[in-house]
Amino acid sequence: RATTRDLTTNPNVCANVSDSATYIIKPKPDATFTIAPDKGCVDDRYGVVLNSIYTATPSTAPGSTYKWFLDQTDYNTTPLNAAPYDQTVQTQTFTQPGNHTVHLFVEAFGCTDTATAPVYAWPTPVAKFISNPQKTTIAKPFFDFYNQSTIADNSPINYIWTFPPLAIGGAVRKDYTSDPKQVMFMADTGIVKVWLTAISEHGCYDSTWVPVEIEPDITVFIPNVFRPKNADGKGGSEVDCSFGCNKTFKVSATGFETIEIFVFNRWGQMVYKAYMTDKTYDPNEGWDGKDFTTGKECQQDAYIYQVNATSFSGKKFTYSGSITLLR
Repeated sequence: RATTRDLTTNPNVCANVSDSATYIIKPKPDATFTIAPDKGCVDDRYGVVLNSIYTATPSTAPGSTYKWFLDQTDYNTTPLNAAPYDQTVQTQTFTQPGNHTVHLFVEAFGCTDTATAPVYAWPTPVAKFISNPQKTTIAKPFFDFYNQSTIADNSPINYIWTFPPLAIGGAVRKDYTSDPKQVMFMADTGIVKVWLTAISEHGCYDSTWVPVEIEPDITVFIPNVFRPKNADGKGGSEVDCSFGCNKTFKVSATGFETIEIFVFNRWGQMVYKAYMTDKTYDPNEGWDGKDFTTGKECQQDAYIYQVNATSFSGKKFTYSGSITLLR
């Protein structure tokens, strides 16, 4: 506004002299603004970002300019927005976690005002766990789950473990815990999913799952014919194996603690034997058609096998039959 002041002098005997001056007093700009939203979760793995909108209250000072800064108190640097700085709204996207301070610098006729407000971009946990074992049998249906979840700022994390209906309890079970290890006992066979949800103190969350398999107590597969490679290099790989063929007599088994394999010729002489535990079992190991005592090739014939297996529950299983060796 303009203000006029009158000045009058009285030098006694001299004539009166007067003068006036006009002062223009401009209103000071005011810096106030809001942020919406001013907090949220971010996760660059899935494109989760925080889109904030800064809205300044229009200044009462005409011709005010608005400059936005992030974590910057030197207002002579380049602002977030572009000239002519007459817009009161500014948007910003946060893709990485962190706490920030937004600064608004308002200027009019050389007068200035500033305001600040915080923005919180919270990290999202990374849910991760491993299962030991990932496959077992109903005789030993226990699983240990080890939580390996992380969060960028090492802040506290809460967890929800979700176990399937086959777990003891008969229904989907949720455990709310920060314990890094969980134990699950299954009541039946099958392949199921175990879920882990990691939740930060601000409600940011991530979920993951791991499949686990529970097989029957013990399974054994025994072929009835095989054709090994002869000493002259023929046989075995020489036949058409486009649909699969047996070059050795291999017993495939799961769920056992120990397994014994014996092969006898028609005269009752043992020509092969093997003993393995669940730790030493090699599914590729088998009888190559040679007498294990002499190393000589056995002739084409039908042979008798006996397989003795013991499950983890202590049950003993015996399988016997004939295997034909082709040359």
